[in-house]
Amino acid sequence: MAGWVYILSNPAMPGLLKVGYTDRDPFARAKEISQATGVPFDFIVEYQIYVSHPYELEQKTHQLLHNHRVNNNREFFNCSYEDAVETIRIAINHLYRYIENFVFGSESSHKIEKEILEKKLIEKQEAIKKTLETAKLAKEKFIRYEKEKLDKAILNLENEEKEKILSVEAEFVKPPFYKEFIATVVITAMAFGIFLPFGFFVLPIPIIAILIIIVLYYYISYKIYKFFRTFLPEFVYEQKENELKRIDTLYKTQKKSLYENYERAINQMKEKNQ
Repeated sequence: MAGWVYILSNPAMPGLLKVGYTDRDPFARAKEISQATGVPFDFIVEYQIYVSHPYELEQKTHQLLHNHRVNNNREFFNCSYEDAVETIRIAINHLYRYIENFVFGSESSHKIEKEILEKKLIEKQEAIKKTLETAKLAKEKFIRYEKEKLDKAILNLENEEKEKILSVEAEFVKPPFYKEFIATVVITAMAFGIFLPFGFFVLPIPIIAILIIIVLYYYISYKIYKFFRTFLPEFVYEQKENELKRIDTLYKTQKKSLYENYERAINQMKEKNQ
């Protein structure tokens, strides 16, 4: 059944507006409410619009204005006249999309002239748009600042990491000469040690035994020499790799912490603007 959706005000309730619907004349409905409630002043019809589904439009408007409702059991809302009219129009657009045969007709603004109302609504939309644009710019500026701060911190960490890696490379990579020198000194010392009994003391040892001892000595010396040639580089390499792994883990942890702080700051900003 078609009818009217209206906005009423009352001098006894400043700042409050009543949004309702009726299938009769809104002025007759306002007089009826005034008599039924016993308020000292009559309700005033500020706005009315004729639609095919007045109840659905009233309910949708109430839903959109729920944050301004002073009592869930009453149809009074603490909002401006322009906000109430704009909300009714938003509700009309919603119903127009979801109710196939929904139509609306005559609209009257009694509080202020319709041309002035339209102007105020346009000004309000422009103000909202400007506020949203300002908030968007502030959001983009904040994100850009946090990203630049993150990039700078990451770059500093990467430079520090490179310096430490170069320091480790310089500390653990030795010229091959030193490795050969160490092995040579050890073998020479063993050679002198093995021949001391034969140089300073003449012992009754058969020639064949001496030859066998010499062969064994050189074989053992060769094995020791090979061991030092492989053990020393491997030992140094292992130490270097352990240090490089420690550096890598340290800086990965620090970078992860920076990224987490960045994400936390962005999420807090988004939650604040919701």
